[in-house]
Amino acid sequence: IECTAAILYIRFCDKHLGFRFKKLFHFDKLLFKDFIHYSIPVAVNEGGWALGIAAQSVVLGHLNSSVIAASSIVATAQQIALVVIFGIAGAGTPIIGNLLGSGKDRNLVKPYANTILLSSIITGLIAGTLLLLIGIYFFIPLYQIPAEKRHLASVLLLIQCFTILTQSYTPPAIVGILRAGGDTIFTSALDIGSLWLFAIPLGYLAGFHWALPVPFVFLLLHSDEIVKLPILIRRVQRRKWIRNITR
Repeated sequence: IECTAAILYIRFCDKHLGFRFKKLFHFDKLLFKDFIHYSIPVAVNEGGWALGIAAQSVVLGHLNSSVIAASSIVATAQQIALVVIFGIAGAGTPIIGNLLGSGKDRNLVKPYANTILLSSIITGLIAGTLLLLIGIYFFIPLYQIPAEKRHLASVLLLIQCFTILTQSYTPPAIVGILRAGGDTIFTSALDIGSLWLFAIPLGYLAGFHWALPVPFVFLLLHSDEIVKLPILIRRVQRRKWIRNITR
């Protein structure tokens, strides 16, 4: 239904894209080459990230049933809180990409990027605060779980709120800004590397070899966001990503 509505809208209502069904069968070799060059790293990035999230669940799922219940509750709450942040990240891509592709003064790009990042950080602060308050006092009590699991869920929620503050910068920087400048190989390597070389191994060792408390295991499994943050800040500020990738 969503796909049908989108097709009908861009064909008969939208006045900017100029979509026509016959254009679906037009093939441009040069454009296809560019598309493959920039899209393959993104596809690898998203695939590796999805597998990493699954691996995090596997590690937590093998600890005990209390962890499974608590982490599932927190994951649901986190998804609600991140909706707006990922929305800002997705909206940033066409804004920055259009500005770069227009051939205008490149000095205009940095203020736009800073505005997107600042908007997301403010949103992250609000979302993290609301998630903590609503989660502890309203969301978690909705679940009929023992007091022990409820307490663990509250602790994990507090940790998750901290990681949301870092996520208020990382997705907009990766998806909304760096990818718009074609910096897809770097962002893919950083995203997958921080998850598979740091977060998951540390979480696994903490849970099964070091026997650390569950909150520490949970924090280490999400430490990829902390690892990425300073690297992304430096990458965005260095401005190597500011380039026109259109023909």
